[in-house]
Amino acid sequence: NFDSLLIGSSVSGNWDVSGIHGVHLYNESLNGGYISEEKALLDQVLATSDPRVVLLIVHPYLTSSHEFRTVHLSPKENWGALGSIGLINAYKDLVKVHLGWEKPSTDPNGTESYGSAKKRLNDKLVEFWRPGGDFEVDPIALGLYFDAIGELQARHIPILFIIPPTQQSLLAPKAEAFRKYVAMILAHRSAEDRVLDFSQDEYLDFRKDDSNYSDGVHFVTAGAAKLVPLIDADVRAWGIAQQRPR
Repeated sequence: NFDSLLIGSSVSGNWDVSGIHGVHLYNESLNGGYISEEKALLDQVLATSDPRVVLLIVHPYLTSSHEFRTVHLSPKENWGALGSIGLINAYKDLVKVHLGWEKPSTDPNGTESYGSAKKRLNDKLVEFWRPGGDFEVDPIALGLYFDAIGELQARHIPILFIIPPTQQSLLAPKAEAFRKYVAMILAHRSAEDRVLDFSQDEYLDFRKDDSNYSDGVHFVTAGAAKLVPLIDADVRAWGIAQQRPR
């Protein structure tokens, strides 16, 4: 049902990709997800199809660890899951959603809802954004990130690298470290790829507006809703939607 992907962590988990026109995006962003988990999902997609375009989040959190916090599914585990309690519970949840007793955790495009509540930045992210020094990068995770880029480029799948807007009060003390990290990632872009950088001065007003954020890193629903039209406009300017579907 989809021809394109948004790959990211919880930073992009509540971006309503249905508002990005010309491509049919699925938001595979994972809460707390690292590139190790995101690449496992991407590999499943690439095993059966070539996306028209991939929107790839550039954020140091994705490469801060290669921890894989779910199960590496083998064929044996795939078959074993058919009779598992987890699958039964999943079907129960599906029935509850169908009957209107519960709301689904994501919309049909994979987008979550974070609501409008303000939250305290969790301890891990407080340490992550502490002023001084470069961002810690896991070399295995970084290798997986570059592997994902290489696989997409080898198949001539265009990438839109998106650098999301971190709240200015968090970003400013780490601006140089963030710039260095982004430059390291974008050194691997190809001529077919495009960059949308929300850390640039033209988006300063957005980053200074605290009402866009729940905790300085993640966006409230209204904040995410402001971002989507900007991404949509960039995709339209790119002209990728006018290219022939794969």
